[in-house]
Amino acid sequence: NKRTLAVVPALDWSAVDRAFVDLSYADDQNDVSAEQSFEFSANDAATKNFRVDLVNTARRAVAYQASILLKNRIVIDIPPSVTLDRRIILRSDMRGHQIVTVQPEQKSFADARLRQINVDVRYVDEDAGLSFADAFSFSSPDGSGSFEFDYVDDQKTAIEYRASYFYTNGMLRSTEWTAGRGDVITVPVA
Repeated sequence: NKRTLAVVPALDWSAVDRAFVDLSYADDQNDVSAEQSFEFSANDAATKNFRVDLVNTARRAVAYQASILLKNRIVIDIPPSVTLDRRIILRSDMRGHQIVTVQPEQKSFADARLRQINVDVRYVDEDAGLSFADAFSFSSPDGSGSFEFDYVDDQKTAIEYRASYFYTNGMLRSTEWTAGRGDVITVPVA
């Protein structure tokens, strides 16, 4: 019931003076939180581990952000990010990373005469040349999925989603693309 996240620096120490990574974990429902900061340099470039004891083992997301101080005094800030991975590879060209939970509304599929909901999710930032997409299928209100994407501008973190509803009578209905913000997208059951 432990969560360990390794932070691995992969930096050009001839150009980088120091790097800082701030990590945090929060499970408010179980009153668990942890924070830790790491500093890396050419003389201290070994992998460092962030560890936290879990109460809810399904809750594994760790938030982080980083600052890389170059020798020419330029600072590269990595935007606030979240990961479910076992490691973060710290690079000077890193982008922010986000995770959005996609889930159906907690309503009976049977009452709505639904057999299944398919959800397409996408994130596009044409200016940065980024495009991510995924698809999820739900046959009950208990399902959920995780959509992960990289970003460079924290003013451009909205995703889009559209749903296709498959009814028990064979009918199909699809929605238009809809903007979504935040770390949870709840798709209506209708």
